[in-house]
Amino acid sequence: MVSQHLEVMSQLAAEVNKYKMSSIGTQNQLESISKQRQVQRLQLHALILEKSMELERLKVQNLSLQKTESEQQDIISEILAHK
Repeated sequence: MVSQHLEVMSQLAAEVNKYKMSSIGTQNQLESISKQRQVQRLQLHALILEKSMELERLKVQNLSLQKTESEQQDIISEILAHK
């Protein structure tokens, strides 16, 4: 009777250990996914900042080109007016 009790306890301990190891594995996977998402979040934030800076640079370049175009149109108009 005692041996049967010990055997049942041993089986239960093995099963508990199996679930414990499975739980640890799942927890490790969740931590890994969380870290991957954090890295992805940081990469996306850096990309957004990079694109924002590029947008500002292009806006400034566009304004400069518009000014140059306007000046050239004025010169062309002046030349045509004097003909």
